[in-house]
Amino acid sequence: MDNQAITCNCCCKFFDALRLHDTATAALYAGQALPKGWIHFPLASSKYDVPPRFVSGEAPIYPVRELLDGKPGVAVVRYTIGTDGRVHDAKVLFSSNRYFGTAVLYAMSGWIFKLAQKDGSPVPMIITQPMRFSAN
Repeated sequence: MDNQAITCNCCCKFFDALRLHDTATAALYAGQALPKGWIHFPLASSKYDVPPRFVSGEAPIYPVRELLDGKPGVAVVRYTIGTDGRVHDAKVLFSSNRYFGTAVLYAMSGWIFKLAQKDGSPVPMIITQPMRFSAN
């Protein structure tokens, strides 16, 4: 496997779309099932012919203290979509608050992907992805 990472350019469409306006709304989405295909990978890449696709998993739970204080945050994570379609070797590269990074890692442990394909064969991928939290 090539060790170069693919960067998700969507900045997490799901979280951007939420732009949660109050704590009650934010609490409704925490830990909820995410829609299929919520992560959009570039269609064209030398690493694959068919991009990976998010199949299932839950949104990270907004850290309670940060939610109550109305604190936004971001966590940038790097992970591998393994040959079993699950997240492996997840690591927080940056987090504006350690609780955001922890919430993302916990949620990712249950995510499932359909593998990318290259020349008709499944290809594990290393992904770098920002995850935004916004309570305003």
